[in-house]
Amino acid sequence: MLIYSLFLLSFLLLIALLLSVRAEMLDDSGKSIIKVWATKPALSLMFIAVALMHATPWSAYSLLLLAGLCLCFLGDVFLIPNNARCFMLGLISFLAGHLFYIAAFAVLFTPDQTLFLAVLVLIGIDTIVAIWLKDRLQDMRNPVYVYMAAISVMVLAACGVFANDNLASAGKWLVLLGAISFYISDLFVVRQKFVSSSVFNPMMGLPLYYGGQFALALSLGHL
Repeated sequence: MLIYSLFLLSFLLLIALLLSVRAEMLDDSGKSIIKVWATKPALSLMFIAVALMHATPWSAYSLLLLAGLCLCFLGDVFLIPNNARCFMLGLISFLAGHLFYIAAFAVLFTPDQTLFLAVLVLIGIDTIVAIWLKDRLQDMRNPVYVYMAAISVMVLAACGVFANDNLASAGKWLVLLGAISFYISDLFVVRQKFVSSSVFNPMMGLPLYYGGQFALALSLGHL
């Protein structure tokens, strides 16, 4: 069942990449925006649908993760218009989503010795990213840094889930890879927004983002 689901989702992700990247390649005309509105919300609803299909039996983890997925759906919608206010609303939605992910992972969290190494790695990466963005964020510096801290804690919480020996291996890998994929995808979002606008960013970021979200959604039925 898991292999079949992954195959189906991989096919959907390929469609998502092709449609979304094509929309990004167009100019900022109404035609381009219509294409994005026609594809992105529908694709984001799919990871909520997958979560609902796999969230049995219902648990605190399921409810918290589903809430996070719904908030990320809102974030996807807010990021479609290209303006500062909607970007901030999207950032807030994703921040709230990560807080729910952290709460969900905390339910299954088991600390071990590798967590310290994960902390050091994330601090190093976050420091490099902060230096990279320092002169580019302007008045968005504090919101972006707060968001970076939240998504880093989310990845660390996912590492704690992975350390739980009482959970199924498939589910633990889905949580860990989902969190890491989400983290990496956001690097392409900030590059697109603050560094260099390029089709390369959605081409790399979108499959990582949707792959991460679908992995988290699938984890509901495999932990």
